[in-house]
Amino acid sequence: MSIEALSPVFSTDPQGDRFCTTSQGRRSLEQLGARLAGSQSLVGLYVTESAEPDYAPDPAQHGRVVALVRTLPMPQQHTVQDYPSGCMEFRGGKLADRWPVGWPSETVFFSPHGGPVLRDAVALALHSYDFAGFAGQFLQGPIDLGRIPGLGDRLMIEVRYELARNPAAQIRPF
Repeated sequence: MSIEALSPVFSTDPQGDRFCTTSQGRRSLEQLGARLAGSQSLVGLYVTESAEPDYAPDPAQHGRVVALVRTLPMPQQHTVQDYPSGCMEFRGGKLADRWPVGWPSETVFFSPHGGPVLRDAVALALHSYDFAGFAGQFLQGPIDLGRIPGLGDRLMIEVRYELARNPAAQIRPF
């Protein structure tokens, strides 16, 4: 089992049953979901550093990979449009879901304050301090870590440290 992708979120909880992205990230989400669905591979859910307080009121979560989820197979007759975030905003004169497409998942790890700080993991694994450049990729949906050697491994090391410190962070075996 390994962390194969990262997906930005404003917040999540251990009972979450999906992870979502913007309309621009639909293609990336569909490709990732199709590849990982039903496997033991994991997706890290990253609470953005700039999450607005209305959506992520706990600033201690900002910038952290707070959860790992396993992608589930997409049910028959369903699409990513059947899994919106429910994160509503006023846009164009009406309420619209901010992250309207999603993929079904189950949470296996949840630690709102002890999960890896993504900025630090990027610096350690990639020897890069251009976090803004890295994080900009999230505008196109989940980031496939298959093309970024070492980052998934670094994140998994930090998740295992957190599990040793806080075994309750493991929600399901992985």
